[in-house]
Amino acid sequence: MVTYDVVIKVANPGLKLKPGMTANVTIIVAHEEGVLKIPNAALRFQPQSSKQEPANKEPAQGKKEETASSGADQKRKGRVWTLSPEGHPVSVVLGITNGTFSEVISGDLKEGTQVIAGEVTKGNAQNRGTPSPLMGGGPGR
Repeated sequence: MVTYDVVIKVANPGLKLKPGMTANVTIIVAHEEGVLKIPNAALRFQPQSSKQEPANKEPAQGKKEETASSGADQKRKGRVWTLSPEGHPVSVVLGITNGTFSEVISGDLKEGTQVIAGEVTKGNAQNRGTPSPLMGGGPGR
């Protein structure tokens, strides 16, 4: 979490705000309704059997991350693993995020598809790896 000292002018007709009061404020800079969203943990997940190649590779030194631009919007690419007998990866293009969920702009996913956010291994009981269904809604940010 990042903390900034700011001064904001607001109406205070009921005099409920007093000098020196502090507040935690969330500033919404983007909001979408009725979009497909995915847990960010699913974007970080990679099965043990494929640990040699990272799921969401960092860009190589000196190279910029690949993005598709639509106006001022920057779109990120990601990959998730679906919960199916094959457990196959699905590439997605992501939109806005609130840090917990990200909007899915495109990819072969539908609402209700279960994606994997972790896996249980011996000695790793706290990482339960519960499948997470994709949800409609919006990751306001």
